[in-house]
Amino acid sequence: GPIIGQNYGVADRERMREAVIESIRVAVGFTLIAWAALALFAGSIVDAFRAENETAELVLLFCRWLAPLFAFLGAMFVSNAVFNALGKPHISALINWSRTTISTIPIVIVLSAWFGAAGVLTGFLVGAIPVGIVAVWLALKAVDGIDLSRRTNV
Repeated sequence: GPIIGQNYGVADRERMREAVIESIRVAVGFTLIAWAALALFAGSIVDAFRAENETAELVLLFCRWLAPLFAFLGAMFVSNAVFNALGKPHISALINWSRTTISTIPIVIVLSAWFGAAGVLTGFLVGAIPVGIVAVWLALKAVDGIDLSRRTNV
């Protein structure tokens, strides 16, 4: 957010775009590192918490398969920072509302009916995929479409 704001202040659209893309790369990179660690130590995590039965299955599901989906939440958070820095917090609010109501809730309802608790956990993260993708697209469109000649210096 601050880097977007600084480059908005000096009317450097290319650096704003670069900041968005690099921020998403960092979010994805950290997510992949965390996923690798969680997947590698999934069994140890189950053992450390003495998880059994369905709880153990949910921990393993999360560590091995669902953790990388946090990259889409990271992309959404980066996009929210872009909109806030550009003075468009209403778009951030709309993105967050959309993820919960339009995307996540219906998926959670369907998957929980089929898979129980595993469906709830999966639905929560799968619901972030379309909104994360759309949020990044909107953020890049906002950066590309902003009229830098009309910005106000504070």
